[in-house]
Parts: sequence; C-alpha cells; structure tokens
Amino acid sequence: MRIIVYICLLISLFVPGTAMAQKCYADAEVITKLRKPQIGSYNMWDTVYGLRADIDRFVGGMASVSKNAVVVGERFFEEGDDITLVMAELDRRGRVVWEKEHDVKGLRKIMKLLPNKGGYIVVADQKEGKSRNKIWIGFFDLNGGLVKTKTISDKKFNLFAQDMIVAHDEKGFLLAATAQGRGYESGGYAVLYRLNSKAQVLADRAYMPGLENRILGLSHGDGPYYMATGFIRSEDGRKTGWALKLDKDSAIVWQRQYPRGLAAQIHISADYKDPYFVAIGDAEPSDRKNRAGWVMMLSSEDGSIAWQRYYTGDFDFHGRDVIAHDDGQLSVLLDAEKAPESEGSEYARVLTLSPRGVLLLSDTYYNSEGVGAYDLFLGPNQERILAGYSDVAYRDEDPAHPEEDVRISRSREAWVVAGAPAEPYNDPCVQSYDIIP
Repeated sequence: MRIIVYICLLISLFVPGTAMAQKCYADAEVITKLRKPQIGSYNMWDTVYGLRADIDRFVGGMASVSKNAVVVGERFFEEGDDITLVMAELDRRGRVVWEKEHDVKGLRKIMKLLPNKGGYIVVADQKEGKSRNKIWIGFFDLNGGLVKTKTISDKKFNLFAQDMIVAHDEKGFLLAATAQGRGYESGGYAVLYRLNSKAQVLADRAYMPGLENRILGLSHGDGPYYMATGFIRSEDGRKTGWALKLDKDSAIVWQRQYPRGLAAQIHISADYKDPYFVAIGDAEPSDRKNRAGWVMMLSSEDGSIAWQRYYTGDFDFHGRDVIAHDDGQLSVLLDAEKAPESEGSEYARVLTLSPRGVLLLSDTYYNSEGVGAYDLFLGPNQERILAGYSDVAYRDEDPAHPEEDVRISRSREAWVVAGAPAEPYNDPCVQSYDIIP
C-alpha cells in the first residue's frame, strides 16, 4: 500500500500545471498580479503606418471579404483638432493593399467600424460650430471610398457616439449615444437609437438612472435580445459598472449595477454559451493603487455573476475588448498604461482564459518606445489582430557629416499586430457549461 502511495506522489510531481488547473468549477473571484514581461510574444506580422509629423492611431478593424484586415483610424496634429479619417486594407503580411484618407469638416473622434452590405460603416463624433456636437455615420465601399453620409443630432443636447451594432433582423442598426447639455463638459445620459439600413432614426429611448450614465458597448444575445454595458455615477460621485438586458425594441428586461472600489466601468460584452455573456472593463481599487482589468461571466437571465477576475500589476490595466471563441475560450485585450510610479514601455496584453476563468496564456506585444491598443478582432485564419498606436523613435543621421550628433525625433503612428491564434482547446469539463460555476 505504501509503495502505491509513493508512486502516486511521484506521478503528481510531473503532471503539468495547466492540467492540474482544469477543475470543473469556477472560483467566484480571483485577483491575479501580472508579472512585468521581459520580452514580447511571437506575432505573425506587425506594421506601423502614418506620417512622422502627425499623430496617427487605428481604433478599429475587421476581416475583409478578400480575407485581409481592414482598419480605420485617425490622423491629426493635436488632441482636440479635427481629424482626417484613414482607412487601409492590409494583406496577410501586413502590407498595404489600398489606403484612403477622407477630410470631413468637424470630424473629431472615430468610435466604430462595422460591416455593411457591399462595404463598411464608420461611426464618429462631429463638431458643428463652437458648441454643437452630433453623430456622423459614413458608408464606404469595399475599397474605402466614401459613398454617402448621415448625421444624427438633437435640438437641445450634444450627442456623442459610443457604439453601434447591426440589428437582429439585419435590416438596420442599434446605436448607443450620450446626450449632454450644451455648455457642460460632464454629466449626461444614455440614449439608444434604432436606425434603418440608411441610418435614419426609427425610434429612440433614453435611460436616466443615477447622476450620470453611459452605455459604452452593445452586443447581441440569441433571444433575440441585446446586452448594453457601461457605468452609472452614483450620488456620492463614484462610477459603478452597469449592465442591461434589452428586448428587441430596446426596452429594459433587467438592469444591474456592479460597484467596485473607487470607480468601475464595463466597456463591452460578448455573447457566450447560453445563458451566459462575458463582460470586460476596469476598476480603480479603494487603496488608489493601479487600475485593474476586470472580466466577468454573467448570467443573461438576471445579471448574476458566475465568476469575475481582476488583473493588476505595475501598470494601469484597461480592459478594451473580449472575444468568445467557439471552443469556449476567451481572448481578453488589456491595454497597459504607465502608472505614476511605473517604469518601462507601455504595451498591450492578450490573455487566453478557459470557460471558468483560468488563465491559460498571457501574450504581450511591444513596439519601439511603447504601444497602446483599442481593438481586438479575428483575422481570416483566426489570428488575433490588435489595432492601436505605437510611439516610434527615429534616428536622423547625415551621412555627409558623420561627426555630427545623431538627432532623435519621435512620432506617434498607427500600429497593427497579428498575434497567433488561440490554441485548440478540448475542454475537460464540456458537460458543465450549463452549471458555471
């Protein structure tokens, strides 16, 4: 008997850690401190794009019908200036297939790129005059040509776009916006617009709980229903995570608040295996230390939490995007920004999680003097593509005068990197999807 026990102990020493971690229930809450990475992870290709004198950044992307990547971004000289809208298609090596620039008067901030029949749609904010803000929607062909535009405005309020998705019936769109009183730089409340295929307003609905609120992200459920996520500002001034389930007419089925630390917000969500959806955001802890990336698996039936995960470290982590894969895995995009006392270059991080929130893999992506990431999307071969910006340093040398000092110039340029696909995953607990945790 004693020999059998010894053999079992020896075998356990050589069982891989990931295998031992595959328990078939989810811990309700886990806080993980991410170590500062020493080197970046493998990528399939990456590219920087832009003009040295300007500020460029890509804010959204998607796979094209020709099985490449299409990205949209902004070019400007200073924050607060009008922007030039930039679109480009990149092949499977990151080389530019076509690129287009569009100067639209008053265009300020691009919020979303989404597919449309025969092309793409870009949603952005537009400033008219000194104090009027409205939402600009541009329809583009498959080569980035601007076909037509539509604007949505309000007589009394400034409107700011947050997110837009295709409606369940695929005959129109659902647009999330913020309505803000003119002359105010804060406050406001969420408004949802139902649009037809030409972006004409069919109906709108306002949501006004709390002193202030935002719907930052929209996603589909199979019901058919929609999930909306964002934040509410309570009477004590604290931002609280907020999630709503909406019916096909955008009426509230349920809503729920998720207070965390000093401030919390949920940026976006994604549909998961019924009856769950996954949400990502960030939270500032009560001890005022670095901001944590925040991931929750929620029930679409009542918003209850199946599990939640916090990711902390030497940097501030902002939860930007999440992808739910067919095999149950999750890909989570965290943007690592320097905190006041942190050192080193800013970077982007993609976490691969199991259905129960177990961290399977952490990939980090660097470029030049630092990067920031806004969007995560799948390429034609399931590669995980990040869109954002890179701070690039250039060495300016004069070959005719090698004795002169090398001049260093810096530029913020648009940046795209294609990371490796998530590894195939055979869930040992596949029968327990319906009992998380």
